[in-house]
Amino acid sequence: MDRLYNQGKLKEHLDGKGLYGDRKGHLRFARETGPALFDFDEQGRRCIESESYERLYLKGTYKPALSAEEWLNALLQGAHDASVSWSGTRKELAALERKRAASLV
Repeated sequence: MDRLYNQGKLKEHLDGKGLYGDRKGHLRFARETGPALFDFDEQGRRCIESESYERLYLKGTYKPALSAEEWLNALLQGAHDASVSWSGTRKELAALERKRAASLV
């Protein structure tokens, strides 16, 4: 995460005029990041869920368009949408689904 930030590549995309350059693009970026949660164990997922807003998103833009809650909801939505092709355990998927449902309340 920090390497992307240091190279300025993320800012280039989130603050530019391309696919990710506006609020809708920031939501897309969060949703596209969500499926990566499946590559981590429970501890890793919790870390990403709690730290990715500050360490990835806020460092990646001069003009944040999303709140922490909106970021997390989009991140979990992306994980949910990717769950159709999920190859992990049902227990892990159920835990992500519960977390997503709780965030929508």
